Amino acid sequence: MINKKTFIFNTLADALAFKIGADPKNTTYRLGSFAEDAEIKTGEPDIPYYSEILIRETNQMWQCNQFWLNDVNRSPDNDLATERAERMAADKLLRSETDRLTTETQTLSEHLQTEVKKRKEADTDIQNVLENQQKAIVALGLRVDGLAGVLITMDEYRAISPKKFQTYYVARDDTDKAKMKCWRIYLRNQLIGEFESSGKLTMPKFPMRFPFRFA
Repeated sequence: MINKKTFIFNTLADALAFKIGADPKNTTYRLGSFAEDAEIKTGEPDIPYYSEILIRETNQMWQCNQFWLNDVNRSPDNDLATERAERMAADKLLRSETDRLTTETQTLSEHLQTEVKKRKEADTDIQNVLENQQKAIVALGLRVDGLAGVLITMDEYRAISPKKFQTYYVARDDTDKAKMKCWRIYLRNQLIGEFESSGKLTMPKFPMRFPFRFA
């Protein structure tokens, strides 16, 4: 008989490999089972009746012929080890989901800040383009009461026939027209200036025909 107060086993099978005392006088023992109806044999046990047997696998303690931390009939409903494992798995899943939501929220916030910044920069660029266009138009000595009523697309300009002796303000397409982005300025059918993407005006290169030949 091993005279120790406490025995610690990693698994239930490791504990059941020993003869475990079944009465206070240590004259009988059980072997291979902790069940209530297990066969009790006569003889000296390996582990005394009053010793504590701790089992890591099932989180159980056996002493004085009974379990103290769990029922011997292990099932998903009453097994402490199963309950503990399920609780740990649920906690892990909850932490993982919380971390994921936190990361997504941070990413969305960063995207929103980036989008707001890009929109502000785009608004500033458009405003600069419009200001540069207006300054260039004024510098040409042209009278313009705002482009909103006179700006046309290139296709609309080409469709005009015959063209009048007047100034035409032309956008590349409907998208640029909606944004009030003038691309070219024509006097009748003669190109007199073209705007860069920045809104700066590029004049036709010399030498050029003069006087203009109008269609």
